[in-house]
Amino acid sequence: EELSKAIGRRGQNARLTARLIGWDVQVQKDESVHEAFEAQVAKAVAAVSGGSGISSEEAEGLVRGGITSLEAIANDVDDVDIAGVLGISVDEGRRIRDLAVLATGGTVVPVAEVPSETGGDSDDPAEPDAKPEMVSVAGDGDGSSEQSPSAE
Repeated sequence: EELSKAIGRRGQNARLTARLIGWDVQVQKDESVHEAFEAQVAKAVAAVSGGSGISSEEAEGLVRGGITSLEAIANDVDDVDIAGVLGISVDEGRRIRDLAVLATGGTVVPVAEVPSETGGDSDDPAEPDAKPEMVSVAGDGDGSSEQSPSAE
């Protein structure tokens, strides 16, 4: 962890250690921890992107952001969280979450339009035409499913 202290000024600590123990001492930076971490990241990225439709770049961003499995994407985070981690729109976050839900055996169903307060179509130009949204329904394999609210 402290390579400069092990070597010492102009190598004096390494030379002194070699004299004291009678061995040839070579001080090297330990990359094994970093390499092991990167291997775990690569494995998680492959698990998230493999067969789900999520790109490897998106998967790597999610994994480095702490979302390390398709199950976590499908069940534990919402569209806004995904969008925040990747720096993308909420709609793109919803697309990624829907892909994870489908890959884990859940279903994605359209959300019914919510009627306006006036009870009919509004002529208010500030209110755009409503488009049906998609909501993810994650199943846990026992036939039950849980519907999660869509994020705006």
